[in-house]
Amino acid sequence: MRTLITGVTGFIGYSLAKRLVGDGEHDVYGLVRFTGQARKVPEGVETVIGDLTDYHSIAKVINSV
Repeated sequence: MRTLITGVTGFIGYSLAKRLVGDGEHDVYGLVRFTGQARKVPEGVETVIGDLTDYHSIAKVINSV
């Protein structure tokens, strides 16, 4: 199952992503606003760049996941 997590660099999002990757049953994608934040994402999570306040940005993210 493909799963997109917003707030993946935060405490809850990071923990959730780590758990889902560990389960091995999910393709986990993490939404980050800036490329520099990608280094704060758990191993095994594919980062996608986007901003929840920008419609076009989110449309692009959803189409890529």
